[in-house]
Amino acid sequence: MDVKNLIISRPQPDISNHRHHNSNHMICFNTLFKNLVIGVLLLMLAAACTQPHRYRIGVSQCSSDDWRSKMNAGIQREAMVHEDVEVEIRSANDDNAKQIADIEYFADNNFDIIIAAPNEAMAITPAIRDAYNKGIPVIVFDRDIAGDTYTARIRTDNTAIGRDAAKYALSLYPPGHPLKAIEIYGLEGSTPAIERHNGFANALKAGGGTLLGSGHGNWNKENAEHVADSLLRLYPDADVIYAHNDRILVRKGQKVKKGELICEFDLEDIKADGYVMTTPVVISNNEEYASIALNHIGECNVG
Repeated sequence: MDVKNLIISRPQPDISNHRHHNSNHMICFNTLFKNLVIGVLLLMLAAACTQPHRYRIGVSQCSSDDWRSKMNAGIQREAMVHEDVEVEIRSANDDNAKQIADIEYFADNNFDIIIAAPNEAMAITPAIRDAYNKGIPVIVFDRDIAGDTYTARIRTDNTAIGRDAAKYALSLYPPGHPLKAIEIYGLEGSTPAIERHNGFANALKAGGGTLLGSGHGNWNKENAEHVADSLLRLYPDADVIYAHNDRILVRKGQKVKKGELICEFDLEDIKADGYVMTTPVVISNNEEYASIALNHIGECNVG
C-alpha cells in the first residue's frame, strides 16, 4: 500500500473588523499581529489625555505548539520596546473551560485589550461577547467565533487550505485516477477544522476523488495516531492521508516507541500455508548470551 501523506502549510492571513472584510492582505502573521496591536494602542493613547497609563494586554491562546510559541515570543519582544505595555499570555491547552476562565480573568481584572484564538467557536463565543460588551477591545485571531462581537479579526482562508491540499493530492496521480483519501480532522468544533474539511472534500469530489472516511485527531499527535490506525484498517486501499495540521500528521518512516504494537499476525494460518516458522538468529557476541540454551547445533542452509 502506497499512502502519500500530506502536510499543510498555513497561508498568509487577512485582517478584518466586523464591518469590513479584506482578503488581500498578504503580510507576515507576526508583523500583521504586531501592527494591529500597536494600532489599537495608539487609538487608546490618543484618547487618553490626562495621566500616563500602563496598558495591559491579555492574550488567550487556545493551544500550545511550536508556531504559537514563536508567536508568543514575537508578542513579548514587541512589548519590550513599549515601556507602557504589559502582556500576559495564557494557554488553554485545548480546554474550553480553561479558555473561558482565562478570558473572564482578563475581563474581570480590567485588561485594556484581550486577544484570543478561540478553541471552539460556539463554546468560547459567550465569554468573548461578554468582554466585548464591557467595552474591552477584543481581537480574535486564527480561529473565528459565532457572531461579530469583536473589535478586529486576523484569520486565514482555511477553506482555501483544504482546497489546495485536495488539488495537490490529485496532482500526485495521473489524470483520471480515482483518488481515494482519508482525513485526520482537527478539533470538531473549531472553525479551521470545519473549513479545511469542507474545502478539501468539495475540491476532491470536483476532481473525481473520494473521501473514504474522516476521524478527529484533535490537533494532537496521540489522537491522530489512533485515528490513522483505525482509518487505515477500514480503508487499506487509501491513496492519500490528509492531515489538518503538522502536529497530527502520521509520517512515513515515523520512529517506533518501545512497547508499541507494530503488527499482528495469525501464526496458525501462516503454518497452515506451509511456511516454516523457525527463525535463524546469528549471534556474534555469544559471551553476552551465555544463558541461552542450545537445543540443536547444525548447518543452516538458505532456502
